[in-house]
Order: sequence, then structure tokens, then C-alpha cells
Amino acid sequence: MVVSTLTTRPPAQRLLALALRRCRDAEIAWEERVDLDLAALDNPRRLGGWGLRVNYEGGLGFAWGALQEAPENLLEQAVEASRDQPGQGVLFSHGLPFSPANQLLEPVDLGPVAEDLQRLVARIQFLLPSLLSGWNTRIRGGVRFQRMTLTTRSGEQTAHRTLVYVAVHADEPAPIHTSFISRRVPDHPGELLCELAWRAAHSKPPKKGLESLSGTRPALFSPGATAALLRDLAADVLDARNPGELEGLSPRITLTDDGQQPEGPGSTPFDAEGQARRPVLLLGGGRLQLYLCDRLHARRLKQELQPLAVRDWGRPPRPGFSNLVLSPGDSSLPEMARGLKDGILLDHLVPCDALRAPGEFCRLAQLAFKLKNGRPAERLAPMLVRARYASVLGSELGQLSRETSWHGRCLTPALSCASVQLEMAEGARESGEDPGTWW
Repeated sequence: MVVSTLTTRPPAQRLLALALRRCRDAEIAWEERVDLDLAALDNPRRLGGWGLRVNYEGGLGFAWGALQEAPENLLEQAVEASRDQPGQGVLFSHGLPFSPANQLLEPVDLGPVAEDLQRLVARIQFLLPSLLSGWNTRIRGGVRFQRMTLTTRSGEQTAHRTLVYVAVHADEPAPIHTSFISRRVPDHPGELLCELAWRAAHSKPPKKGLESLSGTRPALFSPGATAALLRDLAADVLDARNPGELEGLSPRITLTDDGQQPEGPGSTPFDAEGQARRPVLLLGGGRLQLYLCDRLHARRLKQELQPLAVRDWGRPPRPGFSNLVLSPGDSSLPEMARGLKDGILLDHLVPCDALRAPGEFCRLAQLAFKLKNGRPAERLAPMLVRARYASVLGSELGQLSRETSWHGRCLTPALSCASVQLEMAEGARESGEDPGTWW
């Protein structure tokens, strides 16, 4: 099986020459994406396109088109868009670590990666009936290839990455799931299967149905729940487009954006604006250190430029994170559970449409378990979980586990806190969650 990436190269140098004759500065990003679904390997989904950003008379404009789009058309669209953002123009070339020579784009064969993933999924399918006897399960897996090339008057830089993902869902007798996104195919499915087996063991509802709790309770966030907390923190507080306040943090909290993590799904050599990726401290020393800023918002906030720009498919750069890394503590998950005694264990938290106050975390707990004497006793009915970021990460922070694991683009430990607010989930609807940015 041979699944190769695209090799079409648009006339980027021609477009750049045209743009620089009319504009103060210009940047071209051309992108390629190939998605392989293990259920349909003979039908890969291929996408390609290129975008132009210009600084035209001090305005910032962007246009996107297919690789076949005429350079003249893209330039006219970008110039016209710049008139809607007067005074927002930035310079794209200054200080970027570009090489002066064009780099050849070699095709990449995704077949071996897909074959390795097929073998892993086959092992999961073979073992699942023994672990989840009587459960109705389904498995989905795939491979995603991403490549981006940035071209400015400083030169051209290109990079690519390949991600694999697997998700296992069970609907009956109670909904449970687990998944991973990784830079490589794991050697074995042990961690994934352990998560499923543990959740299944505590998810069989008693005859009276799942119990509902309300009020204030001490809580233990699993590493996956901690990752959900950090993703919302990044969107609600750290994003420079709508920066929030965060005071009174525990000095034990150290949060870094690290696009150099070898195993990180969000790792890239450079960010969406060409800045070389490196670890950037966001929270530390008991306070907020930096906001997530692209070039435009760093200037607005008078913050030193950092590699904190991301790019959604077919869109201009925006503030965002590569990989969020929360430093671990020195406790184990069993020790933390015993410390809470009769609290709750929050495991899988999903976004929802419930109203929330500024600086407040609120998600729907699809998977949560009641703790009795420090051990999971039974699964709870879905409920709303609320807490203030400054409390969970500050005055009410308990322990952090020494073990960390990847959940999407977050490398996180388990976390305990003195209290969260639980509410009935009636009327709250689950919202979709984007697994991550394009670049």
C-alpha cells in the first residue's frame, strides 16, 4: 500500500514578487493535508491551498485559495481585505529564521504508518471482548499528514508532521470511551486498554440508576480532566484576543507552551508566523507570565514576541498554543484519592452551553465517579462542574501527581482541589470540541 502526499508547488515566488511591488510586506503560506481513515484507506482525503497575507498601506489583509488560484486574484483579494483592518499591518520578514535557499518538497509515503496502525487496531479488536464482555464497542483510527511552507522576502521554510489517532467507544451498558493522538504508533495498546477496563469496571449502573450529586465537593481531576481545564484556561484567560485576569496562583503551578516536545502532537519546528518553536513560560512564580500572542497582539499588549501563533486550515495566524505542559508534583493518583476520602473523581469533561461567569471553568462531566474511603465506588450521572481557575490553580489546589500523560496537545498530571461546585445537568447540551489547530 502506497499513499503519497501531494507534490504540487504553486508559483509562490511569482506571487511574492507581485505582492512586494504593491505592498509594504507580504507572506505566503501554502499548505497540504492528507487524511487516511483506516476504514477507507483506498480513499484518502487530500487538501491543498495557499494563502497570502499583506501589509498594504498599514492594513492587514489575507486571502486564501486553491493551489490553482491565479496569483493576481489572490493579491487583489488580500489588498481588498486589508482595507477592513486599517492600522493593523505588521512586518512578516523581520527576524524570521528562514533559510535563504528553497527546500525541495519530497513526497512522503504514509503507507507504512497506516499499516502499523492497522496492526495496533487489530490487537485492540482481538483483546476488547475479553476486557469488555457484553459491551457494544466500535473503533475508529486514522493518519493525518500536515505540511506547511512559509515564503517571505527573507526566504522559504517548510516542515511537516504525521499524526495518528485511535478512538474506542462503547455505548452499552453505559457510555465510555478512550482515545489518543500521537506522533507515532504506540508499541502496544496497554494504556488504552487499561483506561477502558478501569472505566468499564465502575460504569455499570445499579438498579436504581446512576446517582446525581449537587453542592460543593472536593475533587480529583484525572490527567484528562486536567487537560480539559487547561484548554479552557487557554481560551478564556490566556488568549490575547480576549485577555483575562488571573491572580493568586499557587507557586507550584508551572505551565509552559512547548512546541519542542518530541512526543507532542502540536510540536512543529516553527509556529504559524515562522518563529522557531521553544518552551515559553505562561504561568509560574504564582502569577501569569505571558499571554498567548501572535505578532499583531504582541504589539498591542507590548509583550515580547514569542512563538505563540497557530493557524487553522485556510485561515490567517492567531494566538494559540502548541503543547501545554503542566509540571508534575510528587504524589501518586492513589495517594491523592485517599487524601480526598469521600470526594469525586472527574475523568471525562466535555464543553457545554451552560452559562458561566468570567474567570470560571464549567464543563459537563460525562465520566465522573464517587469516591468512598479513597476508592472509586460508583459512576455518577452526568452533571455540571464549576470552579474558578484562580481557586483550582491557587488557594484550593491540593496535590499534583508525579505521573503525566498526553491528552490531545496537553501533557498533564492528575490534580486535586478542595472544592468544585456540582449542579444538575438538566438542559445543558454538549458542545463540540476541536481536537487542535492545523499548525
